[in-house]
Amino acid sequence: LKNLRVAIPKGLPLDHLDSHVSASFERALKIIEHAGASLSEIRVNAIEDANRPASGGRLLAAEAYSVHRSLLERSTPLYDPRVSTRILPAADTSAADYIDLLQWRKDFLRRIEAELYSFDALLMPTTPIIAPLITELEESDSVYFETNTLMLRNTCIVNQMDGCALSIPCHKEGEPPVGLMLAGLSLQDEKILQIGLTIEKLLNQQ
Repeated sequence: LKNLRVAIPKGLPLDHLDSHVSASFERALKIIEHAGASLSEIRVNAIEDANRPASGGRLLAAEAYSVHRSLLERSTPLYDPRVSTRILPAADTSAADYIDLLQWRKDFLRRIEAELYSFDALLMPTTPIIAPLITELEESDSVYFETNTLMLRNTCIVNQMDGCALSIPCHKEGEPPVGLMLAGLSLQDEKILQIGLTIEKLLNQQ
């Protein structure tokens, strides 16, 4: 990992980490830095916009509605309500709205590439919290949607940037699982896989 340039995105990707995820993430960063990688904590302004409802979230819903529209019209009761209620509001998205969303995404990709061009990869927790109890999610829609949004947040960032990513276990043996997400820009799959293999070996040796 000598001379590897890695960005640690401050702000949104590191918000609301539980104590176990935070400790495991910090431990992994120390191991990676000790192996020779250059880690830089930076605020990636484009990322701060990635999951806002007015942008990425609305685009995802609009495209999901396009795929599921005919089935929803015929068989809405067959859908899990927690899924259909996220898709159906996109029925009101106009063609002009969708074109605006595509332009937002084009601008987002340009911004993210400009901000990260000097780095080889990004590192962040795959999910901000460890796996929640199913019973808590079954009992409350509000808890479910809040947890679901939080759990998908960081992986959605990479989806929005047309990126590629690996989730590498970074917890100690016997502890609840924690994923270290190693991500790159579009078409950097081979490089991310090579870096990921090295990081995985390092973490397994600890």
